[in-house]
Amino acid sequence: MTLTRTPVGLVNSFLLYSTPLVWVEGPDDVVPVETIVDGIPCTVKSAGGIPNCMYLIEALKAADLPYAVLVDGEFNVLRKTRSPHRRGVTLLRHSVENYYADIWVSTRVCRRIEGSKVDEQQACSGVEALLTAFEKATQRLVTLDVAGWIAGDDRSFFPDRAEPILAQGQPVCDTNRVAVHEGQAGTATLAKESVAANLLLGQRIAHSMRGHVLFGFLRAAVSQVLDTCGSKLSCNNAALRAIFAEACWRTPPPSAKEHRSIKSRLRRAAREAGKVRQKFA
Repeated sequence: MTLTRTPVGLVNSFLLYSTPLVWVEGPDDVVPVETIVDGIPCTVKSAGGIPNCMYLIEALKAADLPYAVLVDGEFNVLRKTRSPHRRGVTLLRHSVENYYADIWVSTRVCRRIEGSKVDEQQACSGVEALLTAFEKATQRLVTLDVAGWIAGDDRSFFPDRAEPILAQGQPVCDTNRVAVHEGQAGTATLAKESVAANLLLGQRIAHSMRGHVLFGFLRAAVSQVLDTCGSKLSCNNAALRAIFAEACWRTPPPSAKEHRSIKSRLRRAAREAGKVRQKFA
């Protein structure tokens, strides 16, 4: 336990495991990645934040160690930076939750929860309409978030969760609440707003916003779709995250090229880490 309390301890903690490690940024990333690498002998662990993940990748670049690292794309992907190591995989969206923005994922979630009671076409069109409106309402918040990042302001203009900007928990933004958060932008951030807007050109807003906020919205959207079927969403966030992970990563459809690419790269990295681990046996 003591070994893993420092970045150096994280690097050396592979000595405690007989299988290779796959490091992720935080606890919410563990279940999705376990789903992605299912069937490959490995252990998925939270590194406790992106600084620790980057330290692990730097150590990986210096020595051939038996682990892989998955890091959020955050806003770096807007500048199309490359992954720093073949076993240091960078997401192509802000975070894991942003891969749930594709409508087929939420449709699968609704079907997994309520089965045949859910009309697939109705669920698909319902979530898509809600998500399109949510993206439109939060576009400037996302732009300000990116502008703040460019300006060196680490604050998020989004709240810690989606509910404070939604109208009474519904999957619809309260424009007055959104305006309050937009008003927090300082001079340095506002000066970079046009630069941020250019970076976001051609990007889907739901792929670039804070993942925890998007997940909160998707929970409200799925809940509303289930309401139309005469059902209720009763599971907690941890259980719902597991359902989303299963729906998204177990068998992405052929059309989901980004999902399939990330899954393939991470599975390849985990297998390679396993071969390296054998050298330390």
